[in-house]
Amino acid sequence: MLRPGRLTEDSGSGMVRLTVARASGAVPRDDVAAVVAALLDSPETAGLTLNPVSGDMPVTEAVRAAGRI
Repeated sequence: MLRPGRLTEDSGSGMVRLTVARASGAVPRDDVAAVVAALLDSPETAGLTLNPVSGDMPVTEAVRAAGRI
């Protein structure tokens, strides 16, 4: 399950913070779409509830890190 922060229309930066704990903050829709695409290639994240917000980690790296939780 994906529970993004407040969605914005800003251009995506490709940088997020992805946590299993509820995260507050905003995130561009583009970055949420990038997280969804990266999750499709990450079966190790199956069953996790992830909370993306804007952050300082590249999307692919954040998804990889989430798979190790």
